[in-house]
Amino acid sequence: KSASEIMRLFAEIHQTGTTIMLVTHDAKIAARTERVLFMIDGKITGEYLLGSYNEDPEELKEREEKLNSWLTEKEVADMKTAEPAN
Repeated sequence: KSASEIMRLFAEIHQTGTTIMLVTHDAKIAARTERVLFMIDGKITGEYLLGSYNEDPEELKEREEKLNSWLTEKEVADMKTAEPAN
């Protein structure tokens, strides 16, 4: 099945009250979720709340752009804190 079909199935399961933890490196997939946790070396270093998603393609594009922007900022910030002090 396609990723969209799988994500729809996850959404149906989630609507019944079941929590789903999905691990992905794909921002297009993550943009369909309500909450994104950013992890480095097994530790949560950031959280981005997207809210519910209603399968609207335009909304998905906006969510993906916002998420990509946040991820870029997060990665840059995390790299700066990982740099050794001179």
